[in-house]
Amino acid sequence: MNKVKLLYDIVKTMKEKDVFQGQLEVAVNKGSEAIFKMNNEFYKNLSSGQSKIKLNTEALHDGKKVKHQSETEFTGDCCEKHQAFFKHIHQLHHEKCANGEFAKQCGIKWKLSKLASILGILHNLKVSESEKGYQISLNKDDIPQDMKTCLHEKLSQKMMEKHNQCCSKLDGLEFTDMNLVITISKSNDIENIQLSVKGECSCNESGEQNVDIDANISFIW
Repeated sequence: MNKVKLLYDIVKTMKEKDVFQGQLEVAVNKGSEAIFKMNNEFYKNLSSGQSKIKLNTEALHDGKKVKHQSETEFTGDCCEKHQAFFKHIHQLHHEKCANGEFAKQCGIKWKLSKLASILGILHNLKVSESEKGYQISLNKDDIPQDMKTCLHEKLSQKMMEKHNQCCSKLDGLEFTDMNLVITISKSNDIENIQLSVKGECSCNESGEQNVDIDANISFIW
């Protein structure tokens, strides 16, 4: 099976869609303790700019469960703000490169290294076909070390930024395993994305504990 052709068809199909609707579920368990849960039902109409979000979270803080529920609906196009933001970042990046900062990131070797990592992941992607569609999978051993480090830093940072009260429980978290599974229909629609991350967390009180992070996105077309 031609993986590049399949990925191209998937991206092309998703690019043509005007409405994105689905559900994001996240669960974080530390040992036998559920420390965080999130359920996010989302709807986005790219043509009208209408967005709907129904969010439910549950976090463990000081031994107590803290729940949050909210529903948000708005209409508007934020593309101009995004374009201005990325233009600013792009300009800032070039200014730092011109001043000698981040020299490695501006060099051809760094860019080739990132390209090699992406091509390595593409090479290691596993694709299986069935009567219902396709399944794309990737595990921890298939990801280059530099990208593993980047993913670890990004995930830890995002969790700490958004859910600081429960993520103090994950200090010293080291990822030990990861598995990504994407389910594709015969018409090249992304139906489901599952991410499972396992790790170990060092705690002063109880030593090392296993940590399981599961995220699932299901789309409705």
